[in-house]
Amino acid sequence: MSQTDFTSTFPPNSRIVSMRFEPGILLVELEDQGEVRVPAEQVTGLFGAGLLRESTRLVTERKFVDQQRHGRVLGMRVDYTTQVRKQVTETVVDKEIQPVLALRVSGVLEIWYLNSTSFNFRKALGPDMSYAVGMNLKTLIRRLAEHCPGAVQDESIRASLGLEKPPPPLDGLLTFLNRIAAESSPPS
Repeated sequence: MSQTDFTSTFPPNSRIVSMRFEPGILLVELEDQGEVRVPAEQVTGLFGAGLLRESTRLVTERKFVDQQRHGRVLGMRVDYTTQVRKQVTETVVDKEIQPVLALRVSGVLEIWYLNSTSFNFRKALGPDMSYAVGMNLKTLIRRLAEHCPGAVQDESIRASLGLEKPPPPLDGLLTFLNRIAAESSPPS
């Protein structure tokens, strides 16, 4: 019998809470480390993805459902359908794609990532922020690409900038971080 390892480990990472742009400098606030000043030329990679989130819930409601019945009319069997009010429980699967973005920084072991649902876009974009997460993310990616022109861009970033078709969503944050760790060289 073979032994299978079902453990999974995240590559070293830190979650970005917010960021600000200054000429030649990116100010990144990390969840556990506070604000870090990063010269723009030290940002070596920009990575993005959509993470597929599925949630299942049971929905119970009262509905009219068709019920097959039969009876006898003049000695002959007659089949007919009536509508009966019943309580029906259905399983509903909701799917959404949650955008994430990551940075690789020269000299930093961790992959810095942000989750679009918990990121402070107001601090990063100021008056250019909108109430649409997708628009905010596109604006942030455009600013990062302009601010850090030497950074390698993956297919998701290029797609967001309008240069390619977006890749399919990934199944989770672990997959995203492991893909970055495999694609990008360790920081020097």
